Amino acid sequence: MDPVLIVGAGIVGLTLGQALKQKNIPFEIYERDANPEARGQGWAITLHWALEYLEKMLPEETLARIQDVQVDPDVARNDSGNFLFINLETGQPKFKIPPNRRWRVNREKMRRALLHGIEDHVHWGRRVVGLNTSETDRVQLVFDDETTIKGSLVVGIDGSRSMIRQVLRPDAFENVPLGINFTGVAVDFTPEEIRPLKEMDPLLFQGCYPPTGIFFWFSMLETPQSNETAGTKNERYRAQICMSWLERGPEDKVGATDEDRLANMKQRAQGFVPFLQRAVDRIPVGTPVTEIKLADWECLGWDNQGGRVTLAGDAAHAMTMYRGEAANHGLLDAHRLTEAIEQIYNGSAIAIKYTQATSNDVHKLSDTAEERMGENGGESSARSNTLTHAPLYGAGAPADRDWDAVEDATGDQGDGLPAVGSLVLYKLVPLLRDKEHFDIWFRIVTLILESHGLHRVIDKSIEKPMRNSPNAETWMELSLQVREWLRCSIDRKVVQQITTTGRRTKWADDFMHECKLHMRGEGHGALQH
Repeated sequence: MDPVLIVGAGIVGLTLGQALKQKNIPFEIYERDANPEARGQGWAITLHWALEYLEKMLPEETLARIQDVQVDPDVARNDSGNFLFINLETGQPKFKIPPNRRWRVNREKMRRALLHGIEDHVHWGRRVVGLNTSETDRVQLVFDDETTIKGSLVVGIDGSRSMIRQVLRPDAFENVPLGINFTGVAVDFTPEEIRPLKEMDPLLFQGCYPPTGIFFWFSMLETPQSNETAGTKNERYRAQICMSWLERGPEDKVGATDEDRLANMKQRAQGFVPFLQRAVDRIPVGTPVTEIKLADWECLGWDNQGGRVTLAGDAAHAMTMYRGEAANHGLLDAHRLTEAIEQIYNGSAIAIKYTQATSNDVHKLSDTAEERMGENGGESSARSNTLTHAPLYGAGAPADRDWDAVEDATGDQGDGLPAVGSLVLYKLVPLLRDKEHFDIWFRIVTLILESHGLHRVIDKSIEKPMRNSPNAETWMELSLQVREWLRCSIDRKVVQQITTTGRRTKWADDFMHECKLHMRGEGHGALQH
């Protein structure tokens, strides 16, 4: 049988290749870069909820190689798994995600580990410029040197500016700039200088400065053990420091030079808790300062050409890094695709069932979603093609977070709610766009929320908790988050129609109530499309 053609030799593309190798499924990987060292592969990434899928896909030898490139071997052996979000003004934790297993790995070294054993299947300097799908049971990649290669399936894992996405969605392939600026550095610290940062968390933490909404990220890149300076007079740690902020005017633009960008970071750190301000002030003049242009892609439907072409990773769901989940979503994509491709090669499935549905396939997607929810405790089968919304704190937080406006009530939507920060809701795709599919969408939403103990917050027949009740703050936080999740799972034009009626849509139950009225034509009128 013809091989699976993987476009992109990044973390996700190589993981998919390794997984297919374990299944004895032929594959070839095509990468536009001339060689593995042609381009830097970023700082470091955190593998957390996708670790279980990674372990299912890779042989023990490759997993051991990845474990060996963790940024801090000592922490890796005794890691508490904390994810802290702090108030940068006070240094106090604002949110603490419950401990979970995690590997913080050097991205470039992980890529080298994944290359081991499949080097002969990776073809460097091959830039894809098009697809040919004229044959019913094959697909052909077209390269910039006018050569071609045929395969049974093409998987575009070629990054956030994916050429395969452009071919599949020529009308809507571009990422959407977010109006948020982001700069970061890699900087060396002595053991004394790094101590207060490691005391906050030995591996990573993030936070927001409430007066301005500036976001800050710290993570370890190297330790004396990993960079071989341990026991010498030049022991050093290397860390990643990043900051981001909303662009409200010309003064918020990113500088053109490293010197300007570093000066901006130091200026914006004024007012941080002293140990963090000192950490930023210590960054030496002349340090390269990287700008990352933040943008995402809404994960729109695409024509999968009869199940012969699909997307994964950033090509399918480009997202910001605030939750540290992009790589994890990509690894889950690889796992789901491996399962599907194995069945295809065994003759027991068809590709279209597992690839991204178009808007016309919404019923198929819904049936599959409900089936997978039952198997996986309420998780949506569309999870491999999702993106998450930014944390509801600081930059990117809803403008209407008016804690004092919640009305007194006599019931309790807050009974049985999970802890804030203990779960993640994933955006549903395709987005809800028309009233004909509302009932299916609502059924999926309810199943997902029930699986997390959140279904009561969208039920307007259950009264809101009283303002002074013990669970009021938890309810307010989760109701806002569920409302934002609902908004992210509905077409933007529809959301605008729902929220411009002048009626209350602040809380999750109010928003869902107005959504029902709108979709059923009760008081809003039918949709115009």
